[in-house]
Amino acid sequence: MKEEKGIQSLERGMALLKILSEKGPQTASTLARGLGIHQSSASRLLLSLQKAGFVRKPAYHSFALDYGVLSFAGIAMAHFPIIGASAKISALLHNETGCGAAVAILQDDRLLYLSRIASSSDGRPILVDDSSFPLHRSALGLLLAHGKGKKEFCRLMKNSAESLGEPVSELGLYRMVTDSLSKHGILFLRDWQGHKFNAVRLFEADGRQGALAIFSGQKDQPLGKLKACLEKGSLEIESMLRK
Repeated sequence: MKEEKGIQSLERGMALLKILSEKGPQTASTLARGLGIHQSSASRLLLSLQKAGFVRKPAYHSFALDYGVLSFAGIAMAHFPIIGASAKISALLHNETGCGAAVAILQDDRLLYLSRIASSSDGRPILVDDSSFPLHRSALGLLLAHGKGKKEFCRLMKNSAESLGEPVSELGLYRMVTDSLSKHGILFLRDWQGHKFNAVRLFEADGRQGALAIFSGQKDQPLGKLKACLEKGSLEIESMLRK
């Protein structure tokens, strides 16, 4: 019984930190409602997390993440070589094309950017960005979901569209991705979600699929060049992770 309570407290503590990371400072009562627990239980969790350096009080009634989370995350990132490899590859793709580049995986039905460089940036990547961008609008999300098979693809697209109250044809999107892969060997979309083009390719990393993307809202690129760059990038990132 004591062990079960400890596990439950750990689960609630992790859920609480996730809420703070997604929504910013919150009151104890708001966090309690979000977790479905009594406010006194939420207050005890917050006190424990505050003592551990993961939570602070920026104002009298509110709680927010503390710098201990950054320290923990920084140490943890050292154990994920895919992050450093993703930064190198996205920079390589950006330098070779002058376009935006990104590397991402799916985590908890969400798109998790491991590295991302905007088309107009100075070439420095943004690392580990938990994106709230809906999967059914994302070329990266479409291809990563497609790699999980038709049934899972349709579930992910349906949930993504319903979260925004948007109509979507899951099978239509699945056929669109399948047709592009059959025709081009990559997912290649023109005039998609404000971008002039999106070119995406899968790769294998640590026993799971990741995806590389090149995109631009302004300039165009020859399809052959995009395919060659993505192939080179996927082979290099897989090679880095085997070392």
